[in-house]
Amino acid sequence: MEFSPDCPNCRIYIWLRECTGPDYNDKTHDVKDRNSTAKLSPTMSVEPRPITPPSSSSRQSSPHKRQRVLSSNESSNEPAPLIEHGDRTPRQHHTFDLPRRDIVLLPSHYHNTSRVHSRKSRSTSPVKKTIDLERLEKPIRPTPLQNAFQQLPDVLELHQYIDQVMESETAFIPAGARPLIQELQKNTGAIWKNDWFQQQEDSSSSAMTEAQLRIELDELLEIHRDAYACLEDAASEHSMNIQVHYPLLRLAAKTCPGVKTLPVTTARMSKHWMPPMVAAGVSSEASSFGARTVTTETEANEVAAVVGKMVDFIFVFDESVDTQLGAAIRKVLRKDKYLSINHSDYGPIRFRPTGIPIETKISSVADSGRTQLLIWAAGWFARMEAWVRKQQRADAGTEIKVPSTLPVILVVEHDWKLSYVCDRGDRFDFVHEISIGGTKKLSDMYRLLAVLRALLGWMDTDLRRFFNQLFLPEI
Repeated sequence: MEFSPDCPNCRIYIWLRECTGPDYNDKTHDVKDRNSTAKLSPTMSVEPRPITPPSSSSRQSSPHKRQRVLSSNESSNEPAPLIEHGDRTPRQHHTFDLPRRDIVLLPSHYHNTSRVHSRKSRSTSPVKKTIDLERLEKPIRPTPLQNAFQQLPDVLELHQYIDQVMESETAFIPAGARPLIQELQKNTGAIWKNDWFQQQEDSSSSAMTEAQLRIELDELLEIHRDAYACLEDAASEHSMNIQVHYPLLRLAAKTCPGVKTLPVTTARMSKHWMPPMVAAGVSSEASSFGARTVTTETEANEVAAVVGKMVDFIFVFDESVDTQLGAAIRKVLRKDKYLSINHSDYGPIRFRPTGIPIETKISSVADSGRTQLLIWAAGWFARMEAWVRKQQRADAGTEIKVPSTLPVILVVEHDWKLSYVCDRGDRFDFVHEISIGGTKKLSDMYRLLAVLRALLGWMDTDLRRFFNQLFLPEI
C-alpha cells in the first residue's frame, strides 16, 4: 500500500493504528505499515500519543503543517523530532477554516483615550450655563434689571408699559370682554378687578369685535386646560409646544398682521455668525469688528457646539415677494454671498427678518434655555452688524445703526419671563428677568397677551424702521 500525506484514507489509517497500538490487525500489516510510513513526509509523525477523536463535523480539512527542527540525524531516513504546538492529532476546528486576515494592533491607550475624550468633551461643553458665555470673544454678562432708565434707554417706553401691566397700573383686558368674563365669573367665583378692564372700546383698526373677543376667550380657556393637562401628565417639552405655547403665540399675533410666529426648532445658526470663544480664531463674521485669528481643532469644535444651540419659536416680519420690503430683501440677497438675511439658513426665515426669539424649557433646565436665547441673540446682532457695515461701505454717509436692545422670552412650564440682550460695544448685557404672565390663571393669560402684543407692536414700528432703512433704498 502506497502512503501519501495528501491521501485522506492514509491519514485515517495511520490515526486508527495509533489508537490501537502495535496489535492492530496483524504483525505483517504492522511491519509493512512501519516500513511504509518511513516514506512519509517528516511533517507526519507516527509515534503513539494520547489521541482525541476527530470532530464530528461533516467538513474535511487537513491539519496545519508543523514547523520542522533541524537535527544531527537530518540526513537519515528517520523522522525528525517536532516542536509540538498542542495536540498533534489531526482534527477540525471551525476557527481554522475562517479566512485569514491581517491583525492590526492599536496603541494600548487608543480605546481608553477615545472614550475618555468623548466623556470629557461632553462634560466640559462651554455652553452649559449662562456664566460660561463670558468665555465668548464678545462676552455676555448677566445683570439683573435694577434701573430701566440706565439699562434700557432704547426700549424704555416699551418696558414701562409692560411694567405697568404687570403691576396692574394700566388696564390690559379689552372693555368688550367684560360681559363675557362676568358671565364666566359666576361659574368659577374668580375675582377680576375692575381696573383690569379698559374703560372704553378701542377705536383703532385692530380693535376686536364682540364675536372675536368671544372666540379669543374660548381659545384661552382651551389653552389653559391643555396647559394643566400637560403638566399633570408630565408631557414632553415638544407636546407643550404644540398644545400650549404655539397656539398662544399665534393668538397674540392675530392683532398684528405685519408680524407672525414661526416654530424654528430645527433652525441652526450658520457657521459664519457663530460667536467665537476667547482666543479662538475660527473664521467668523461674528468676531468683534470682523477680527480673524487662527484656532485649534478642539476650540473649533467648542465653537461649533455653541452654534448648534437653537430656539423654539420666533416672531418674524411677515414679508413675501409681493411686499415692498420682502422684494427688496430678495433683490439684495441675489447679490450677497450668504443665503439668508438672518444668521440661520433655515428656509422659512431666509427672506423674513427675525425679531424676538422664544425658548421653552422644563424647570430643571431653565438656565440652558437662557443660554440658547443668548447665543441666538448674539448671532442676530452679528448678522445685523454685517448688513450695516455693508451699507456703510456703499454709502459712507449712512447713519443706520443696529438696535442696541433685543427682547428675548423664556418659557418655563406655566411661567413666561422677559429679558433684554443689550449691545454695549465690547460686551453684551443680559438684563433679566421679569415675569410677564403665564398659563396658571386666565387673568395671567390676559396679561401675557397684552405684553406679547406690546412686543409685537415694538417690532412692527421701531424694528421695522431699521429694516426699511437697511433694504428699501436698494429698490
